[in-house]
Amino acid sequence: MSEGWTADLIVLAFCAGISSALIAARDLPMTLSLALAAIRVGIPLVYFAAYFDGAWTVLDDLSYVAQGSELLRCGYNPWTVLIYPHGWDYLRALSEGHHVLYTWWNLLAMTLFGEHYYSAVFFNVLATFFGASLLVRTLRLLGFGPGYCVGFQIFWLLHWDVVAWTSLLNIKDVLVQTLTIAALYCLVSYIVERKARFLVAFLGVAQLFWWIRFYVPVILLVAVMLWMITQWSDLRKYILIPLGLLAFYFAVPLITSVTDYWEFKDFVYGAVRFSLTPMPWNIEEIYAYLWLPTVLHWLFFIPALIGAACLWSESKHTRLFLIYWLCLIGLYAVTEQLLGPRQRFQVAFVFAWAQFHFLWKLRPLTAAGTSPAAPSRSTFPSWPALAENAPAVP
Repeated sequence: MSEGWTADLIVLAFCAGISSALIAARDLPMTLSLALAAIRVGIPLVYFAAYFDGAWTVLDDLSYVAQGSELLRCGYNPWTVLIYPHGWDYLRALSEGHHVLYTWWNLLAMTLFGEHYYSAVFFNVLATFFGASLLVRTLRLLGFGPGYCVGFQIFWLLHWDVVAWTSLLNIKDVLVQTLTIAALYCLVSYIVERKARFLVAFLGVAQLFWWIRFYVPVILLVAVMLWMITQWSDLRKYILIPLGLLAFYFAVPLITSVTDYWEFKDFVYGAVRFSLTPMPWNIEEIYAYLWLPTVLHWLFFIPALIGAACLWSESKHTRLFLIYWLCLIGLYAVTEQLLGPRQRFQVAFVFAWAQFHFLWKLRPLTAAGTSPAAPSRSTFPSWPALAENAPAVP
């Protein structure tokens, strides 16, 4: 069912490629940015021009496309559907609840570039470049050197999971991942610089999650609480315990329907299954595009664990990401219907970071400043001293 090399497809690919290159050029040379953008945009361009036949679509993506198309045919655009009460009500009705953001995302893409399945796909590719830029800024705040940051940005933009999930399917998990990276960037920026604008930005991102995957901010706040309690020396950290209990209270409805998975052996099984599914030798034909990413994920799984252990031991700041990683795995481990690679993709940037860190440790450290700067391994600074002891931003 591919449309061929249509004007809409070529124009959209060109716009997405130039926009992606401009975002990457904030951190990388323009020639490299253009090359990365050409690779990332070229894959969906060729796929939708010559190979798309619907065989790799899933139920959710077709629903999002149908909802965006319906709004477009009813005369709504991304602004009127939010401004007019009847537009907002219809958006919620089509989305069957408050998870309306990705339907709106499809409407935005279709309004600008035509009523096509692939319109939002190229928007998702652009979103990964934005997320990569925020990841690089986060790593700089954590004290990692320029060479390390450049290497990880390239590794992440070309990572097999990113390419597989963002180039072929119109799914919301890409946007969820980008918002997660944005939320963590806001939290780390506030912890390091202690500027109120980062808290305001975090609250804004948390509000967006209500419209796409409402429980992610809860998991983020639980991870922050655990990080503060285990890593800070300031006694005021114990004030956070009631906040953590409150977050758990709101998270209970998510797991009440799967209480039979709370046995320890089932929890361990769920965690392993979430981390390693699918098996390379047991991939259904509809998920054939995941074969190579799955093989690479399995090959790099042990290196990722080693890289994560190194990150944990070298920097107490990076433990926030690893704790969030573990919290999310723990949540999905007790939720059988969500033990899939799509759910894991929202935290794939932590897997990729651990994989890259393992590879980085293998290279000889021949130049000063190539290894990541890590905070002191002594007692973690208390809240008042945290900003003073934080690594400077290059």
